[in-house]
Amino acid sequence: MNFTKFIIPLLAAIMLVGTSVTPSAAQDKEGWRDAPWRFNVNIYGWMPSAPVDIKIDGNEVASAPESFDNILDDLDMAAMFELEVHKGPIGVFVSPIYYDGKHTEHFTGLLGQSRKATLEEKVWVIKYGLSYDFGPWSMGENSDPSTVIVQPYVGGLYLHDDIEMKIDPGLLGIGLDYKETLSFNTPIVGVNTLWDLTERWTLRLGANYGGWDVDDVDETYEGVGTISYNFNMGGVSSKVFAGYRYLHVDYKKKRAEIHVDVKGPLVGIGWEF
Repeated sequence: MNFTKFIIPLLAAIMLVGTSVTPSAAQDKEGWRDAPWRFNVNIYGWMPSAPVDIKIDGNEVASAPESFDNILDDLDMAAMFELEVHKGPIGVFVSPIYYDGKHTEHFTGLLGQSRKATLEEKVWVIKYGLSYDFGPWSMGENSDPSTVIVQPYVGGLYLHDDIEMKIDPGLLGIGLDYKETLSFNTPIVGVNTLWDLTERWTLRLGANYGGWDVDDVDETYEGVGTISYNFNMGGVSSKVFAGYRYLHVDYKKKRAEIHVDVKGPLVGIGWEF
């Protein structure tokens, strides 16, 4: 299925819905075209476990409950951040993750000999999209500062994975030397909710779903929750946050079939200007 044919109608739909609703009081005073630009930058560290099943030509070549300790041991380089740009209620975002790692494992072959398996990966995972803010709505009396914003979005999940797997041939001379570049760009739809509990504390809950067999992805889904403490640093609105993120992907293409769950806590710092 062609990704462009799928995502363009969704983008048009959210814009039509967003521009047809009754604006909040803040937006009554100032249309989105006249609203100032707002930028959010978050830098964070995700500390996940990543149970993974990899099949090649129908044969399972890897099935491991990858713990965070193992991922950290295998890590050569990693980087992750989020960038959001808002103009009034309309926003765009991009959230890339880069991972470069190599895992080596020794096991005993059929004839009792020691063999070595090596899995090396260089991975880009990029979530991106277009959002629209509904609200804010008060959650209490007029004197209560707590509010909530509902932020539906449409976008995509892009993955590029250069994978190389080797298994020593052993005494029977049967091994594996497999190289593949796995790549997909599949649509997602989701929603974030932003709960300003007090002037200092903000709760963020979000989830998305996608795939629909676009670009060989059966399905993907994600859930994220964070709690932030807000403060001022050098005249810039800032925050520190912590939370939990879960990402699931089912992917099938030609020889390769991958099922992976990446889940674990995260911590970070962010700025809005």
